[in-house]
Amino acid sequence: MNLPDRTLLTVSDVAETTGLSPNAVYRAIWDGELRASKLRGRLRIQPADLDAWIDSNLVTTRGVNNPPPAPARPLRRNGPGRGLRELLEGE
Repeated sequence: MNLPDRTLLTVSDVAETTGLSPNAVYRAIWDGELRASKLRGRLRIQPADLDAWIDSNLVTTRGVNNPPPAPARPLRRNGPGRGLRELLEGE
């Protein structure tokens, strides 16, 4: 019988591979983030599902060309602050 490699991972395997706690893996399964199969009362994860879960949680970064927006008003750090009347009259 020629079966394809169908290695299944345990929750502990996934936790060790990802550096997460087993409880975090269980939460990902219960929240529907990570697909798992329950075989004879035990959870098993296919490696492809683990890869898909990791890929679905990629973090995007801002490029150097996109500086953060400047504050609407510069903050005054030196000297006395402006009073409420000055703020209201300035607008």
